[in-house]
Amino acid sequence: MMNLYMYFTVIPVIFILSLIWTVYRFNSFHSMKKPLLEGSLISAALFILSSVWWWFSQTDRMSQWLGILYYLVAFIILSSIKALILSLMITWKYSKENELSANNQLLNEE
Repeated sequence: MMNLYMYFTVIPVIFILSLIWTVYRFNSFHSMKKPLLEGSLISAALFILSSVWWWFSQTDRMSQWLGILYYLVAFIILSSIKALILSLMITWKYSKENELSANNQLLNEE
């Protein structure tokens, strides 16, 4: 039973760690491609390690394969959520910059 709790705890922990890293790197690069790739690679590496742990901790082949399949689905969903969050951050950042530049132009015209 403890393995099951650990199994489902891994998913949000990986998501939070990779999201923190992705947002941190986004603030450094101001683009979406490299931070999203780095966050996805971190997630993939952690999910692979978790899958190996799950494979060796379970004796039933069906639960081994289902556990790995669920981790794969979680990776895909969490990567999509990270991409959505980054795209919203880019939209928010550029709308803020456009608003500031429009205000500066109005001040310069006066």
